[in-house]
Amino acid sequence: MNNFIEILKSCNFDEINKYKITAEDIQKFSICYQEILTLVGNYANATSGRKKIAEDIRNRLEFINKFLYHLTGDINKLSSEFEYVERFISDFQMAMRLFLRLANVDSNNFILKKVSYTNLFSFERRYDDREPELTCDNVWIIGEKNALDNIDEEKIYFGSELASITNNILKQGHSLIVVTDSYYENNVKPWSYDCNKFQKINIGVSNLFSSISCYLYNDELKIAVNKFMTFIKENGADIKGIDEEQLFNVINLGKSNPKKLSIKKN
Repeated sequence: MNNFIEILKSCNFDEINKYKITAEDIQKFSICYQEILTLVGNYANATSGRKKIAEDIRNRLEFINKFLYHLTGDINKLSSEFEYVERFISDFQMAMRLFLRLANVDSNNFILKKVSYTNLFSFERRYDDREPELTCDNVWIIGEKNALDNIDEEKIYFGSELASITNNILKQGHSLIVVTDSYYENNVKPWSYDCNKFQKINIGVSNLFSSISCYLYNDELKIAVNKFMTFIKENGADIKGIDEEQLFNVINLGKSNPKKLSIKKN
């Protein structure tokens, strides 16, 4: 099986882009660099043949630079992946399920509704010249059952229509958690409220324009979110791939032991 050193020397760019540098490749790279240092020593001690040695060194250095270019790319990619681990939720749908379960531990007062929202129309017509189709985004809302009665999961909300509803729910003294995969999050989230009456928490999401916005009065939902925030403050917000049942139990009990958290089984 080819290693990265061999693939890089072959200049097969398609293969290079598919390959992930391993620890073994780093060791072989170290050997290549040591060979260059040996040649540098040979060059310094040579009376004749320096031209050939210098050409050999330059060729090897060209390879070294190529390897370092791809290694730097891999390092930057890893750095980017882990840059927001502490603050940005990696699996917002799991987080919403956990908020709901944590809030309903002692009761069953809270529900999660998923609704469709659109701010724009798609004017692309199909080959059969049918009417243009709406392009819809999704909105996830957690709140008390009676507070979410007016939110219809079968309806497509347009413009700031949904924001008016969530705003009224909040003004009536009900806690809410809202997140959307839409760029126009201000059209679905409450906009006019008195922050002195409740706790407001925004939790960043790694793959959404929108954050998870929590508007919390003194109830079970506030307790649930604060438990979750305590966990991610200590362990980071990268929950993707963790067994959800284990994660729920750890957060609910408030006893975090990362060593006991396992990857979920597929």
